Amino acid sequence: MGELINLRENLRVLTAQILTLIEKRKMIVKEIQSLKDDNSEYSNFNPEQEKNVFQSLKDQLKNLSLRELLIVSLMIEEHATTNASSYPAWSEGEHVDHIEGLICQINPILLAVVNKDLYDAISLNNKFKKLINHDK
Repeated sequence: MGELINLRENLRVLTAQILTLIEKRKMIVKEIQSLKDDNSEYSNFNPEQEKNVFQSLKDQLKNLSLRELLIVSLMIEEHATTNASSYPAWSEGEHVDHIEGLICQINPILLAVVNKDLYDAISLNNKFKKLINHDK
């Protein structure tokens, strides 16, 4: 029973640390956004930067389930849209012709880096094919 109590306490501490890190991440994103002065439709979206970040985290990301990838994608989307709406609404399926399942709510650049087959299974609309440069 003591081991169960210790494990639950460890889990609680880890969860608290995760929540603190999420808050810190949000503040850093806010600082980055304040340094940008681009007023384009998706000024808070840089496909190449996202690809580089996801590539650098690929070993960690590839071990996540689809739901965990959705959590990562939602966090990024939420932080990018906290002060502005100039970031794609992946979770709303803005980037696809039709929503079919969980994969259509995940950032397609994240999917392309982590699992090309999943990326190929979504039907990106023409606007986003051009925007994320996957139609070359």
